[in-house]
Amino acid sequence: MNLLVVDSADGQASVALLQGDALDLRVNQDTRDSLSWLQQQVEALRQTFADWSTLDALVCGVGPGGFTGVRVAVGYVQGLGLATGLPCLPVNSLDALAWRLYLDGARGPAWIALDARMNQLYAARYNLAQGPQREGDLQLLDADALVDQLSPDCLFAGPGFEAWPEHYAQHTHAGLRLDAAAVALAARHMGLDAAGPAAELQPLYLRNQVAKTLAERRAEKNAS
Repeated sequence: MNLLVVDSADGQASVALLQGDALDLRVNQDTRDSLSWLQQQVEALRQTFADWSTLDALVCGVGPGGFTGVRVAVGYVQGLGLATGLPCLPVNSLDALAWRLYLDGARGPAWIALDARMNQLYAARYNLAQGPQREGDLQLLDADALVDQLSPDCLFAGPGFEAWPEHYAQHTHAGLRLDAAAVALAARHMGLDAAGPAAELQPLYLRNQVAKTLAERRAEKNAS
């Protein structure tokens, strides 16, 4: 399977080219202009394969994650898909992390989380016994919402838990990172059944509001 993969959901843009078992990952260390960096890196990778038609699909990390990062990745991949005619495969951030954790050898029940800022987590529970099986929906939770579920029998992994060591430090599997490599490996194992036309690629948001209105803030202040 040959895939060009883009992700910038967790604050850092990355792009990967998967050709069979060979993976070329490039990560942007400067988050100020992700779009220009993505364009430059994709053009550089373009020199390493014969033609766009040699790719099976474009893959995009669609979130949940940072609002701007998700929009940049989805918009860029969508434009590239429209220009090349390649199908686009959406991969959600937590599923990508679940696959990376599973391929690293983890088994059994696991909660996986990303930092949603505003004292919240993007989280989902998985069974990693025979490939990641998500149990329930992706959720937006308060940062301490899963403290009562801490157990030696359940793994807690992902940058979301690492962001709250006061709650989860003793139970967190450290070092799990979201990037285009994680998205690429998830896509390879998930297959291309969910790939579709570029025009249908959409970001995945769990938070309807990224900021409170002035009226809402005044109401909270008056109530305190």
